[in-house]
Amino acid sequence: MKCKVGDIIKIIFFHYHESEKREVIGRVLEIKTRLGKQNRGRDYIAPLIKYKNLNTGEEKSCDMGWVVEILKSSKEIPRKENIFKNPQLRWIKKSKKGVWESFLPDLIALSLKDINNTILTHINVYMANLLYIKDRKPGCVRDGEFSLIYRVNKKPFKKWVSKNYEKFMVSKKEQSRHITEINMTYEKEYWESIEEENEKWANEYDTDTF
Repeated sequence: MKCKVGDIIKIIFFHYHESEKREVIGRVLEIKTRLGKQNRGRDYIAPLIKYKNLNTGEEKSCDMGWVVEILKSSKEIPRKENIFKNPQLRWIKKSKKGVWESFLPDLIALSLKDINNTILTHINVYMANLLYIKDRKPGCVRDGEFSLIYRVNKKPFKKWVSKNYEKFMVSKKEQSRHITEINMTYEKEYWESIEEENEKWANEYDTDTF
């Protein structure tokens, strides 16, 4: 069932045995869109929700598919989802004068953090490099070793990112296809391992029986 941030929801976690159903009442804190498909490319992946258990106060995450009922609908205006709100940076150096120094993808990710728009896909690093060089490296103070590390004035650099980021982000279609391919590979390996275990068990059973 589709829900939104702020909703009070009922979640029922189903197990193999009817007696093992577990019901949770929670408030939705965050929703993350997940691109791609699973189950051999047949089904879209449901969003991931973060919720607060109203009985225990614990904060946990689960697949939105476990939500069975919306007990109270929120009137909150949903925030635009931006996967760069908490960017994972390899390394960055900041000065009090507003100068940043790091790898170009990290500088871009840090700039995307403040963009109030929906951003669900990753940076195409190759395209970002090409465009930055083509535009004569806005905000660049100094190239680093092997031109991998840049030192930039953050204001003109962030302005360039804000204006151009849609040109060098991976498309939703491309990223979805890539994730689906990865999922299908993992699923194939998983089921192959299950078949191997079943064959191994069957052979051991036959040996023990006869």
